[in-house]
Amino acid sequence: MVDEDNTKKIFSKNSINIKNFILRTWNYKLLFFVLAVIFGVITSIYFEYRKADIYSVQYSIKKIDTNENKFLINTYNNLIKNNSNHLSLDTAIFSPDYFFSLFTRIMAEGDVGEQVIRQLNDFSIGSSQDNRLLVSNELRKITMQSKPLTATEKALFKEGKLDLFYILSFKSEDLDYAENVIKLFIKRVNSEGSKFIKENLNAMNNYIEDQYQLKKESINAILKNEELQIRAIVQKRIDYLKYHAAIARELNYEYNQLIYLDEPPFINSRSIAKEQDTNFINRVSSADLFPTIGSYYDGYKALDQERLELEKLINNDEEFENYKNNILVNTLISLNKLDDELGIIKKEILNIQNILDHSSFSLVAYNTNNLLYIKEVKNINLAIIIAVLFSIFVSYFIIYIRYLFFEDNLKT
Repeated sequence: MVDEDNTKKIFSKNSINIKNFILRTWNYKLLFFVLAVIFGVITSIYFEYRKADIYSVQYSIKKIDTNENKFLINTYNNLIKNNSNHLSLDTAIFSPDYFFSLFTRIMAEGDVGEQVIRQLNDFSIGSSQDNRLLVSNELRKITMQSKPLTATEKALFKEGKLDLFYILSFKSEDLDYAENVIKLFIKRVNSEGSKFIKENLNAMNNYIEDQYQLKKESINAILKNEELQIRAIVQKRIDYLKYHAAIARELNYEYNQLIYLDEPPFINSRSIAKEQDTNFINRVSSADLFPTIGSYYDGYKALDQERLELEKLINNDEEFENYKNNILVNTLISLNKLDDELGIIKKEILNIQNILDHSSFSLVAYNTNNLLYIKEVKNINLAIIIAVLFSIFVSYFIIYIRYLFFEDNLKT
């Protein structure tokens, strides 16, 4: 046994008496043992009967399979591919990576999780501070982690033959509540993803319609200009025929005189054609409408007949419309083709929207009914170790208090 005088040396400010410290600890071994047992038993009882069980409800998710969503992905990607060049479309294409990235982004934003927690707990947007703290704490329980891979799975993953699986989980003391949270959460995320994609589709559809409308307006402007040009060419042709018919009358050329001439006339068709070909706007020219130029050598009979037909044409709106349409048939076909193309695009966008509206659409691949329920293991061993360490601290504190009282008694 160590006498009480030596106790002072244990707690000396200048040094520590290791020998007396060990001996003092041994003298109070019963105290250490009793306190360790008491704290250990209390901790065990608390963890076993008082501490609530924690449940984890999990979904195993991965990127969607390209083949299973082939129609959706190919329809959209072909739409972008076929229209990106001539419409200057600059947008992302559909892929499993795109959908998975959208899923993680919506999840990280936290709005969907907050809506789910508030709905299941019947919290309003302007709820109290305590409720906001509860929502914040509950949101942190929604987690997503990659699933550990075995050695074989790692090898297959490196070869590109296996997709990574992720565990989407929520922990709670209430198993039913945890299940409702995780089910509603993944449903809402998919719904928000569908809504986001549809908004982009609508914006793209409006853009495409605007671009096609601009193209149609441009073609209609060309058609209007061509119509004016055709009228001008026909009117000029009428004036030209009148002029040469008058010359033919003065020369008394009733019929074609070219068959009686051994040499070309003073005004030949080549020089006239060259002169008239310079009078055109855009794509319609005099040579297109009147390949045979004609002159007073044709005789005023033929010139008057052609002039009368042209005057009837230009004064009859219906006949002129048909005449103009025959000339501009390729441009009109291009205009009608724009309507057909726009109709096909709208049909493809509608097909994509119908897929997005379907309840089976998902940004990630998972089995709705394949929920994994796990009861968290209580780490009672760590708790007991902490309790024993705390009991040792309390034991030394009691010894120190006894030393203080003993020192006061010596002084008195």
